[in-house]
Amino acid sequence: MKKCREVIIYNIVPEKEVEFLAIKEKLLEEAHTIEGLISSKTEASIKTKYRYMDMMVWENEEASILGFEVFKSLPSTGKFMSVLMGPPVFQDKFTF
Repeated sequence: MKKCREVIIYNIVPEKEVEFLAIKEKLLEEAHTIEGLISSKTEASIKTKYRYMDMMVWENEEASILGFEVFKSLPSTGKFMSVLMGPPVFQDKFTF
């Protein structure tokens, strides 16, 4: 089975950037306990301040679907969602 790369874009509330950085670190730690997650990388936009992109690599597409369900119940997910300007946008999934 091919691995799955998932690309997610989100914007954070400007006044909550420091809080975001602290929460994001904890959330990544929790996310790496999700079965099927191989790696995760967060990058900041060069052109749009407070916009970030996560690239998640999963064992396969099914793992990414199941992993999202687990992600919603992680202890830090609620805090993470509270610093976003809106819901994250799932851009696409890619196989490799």
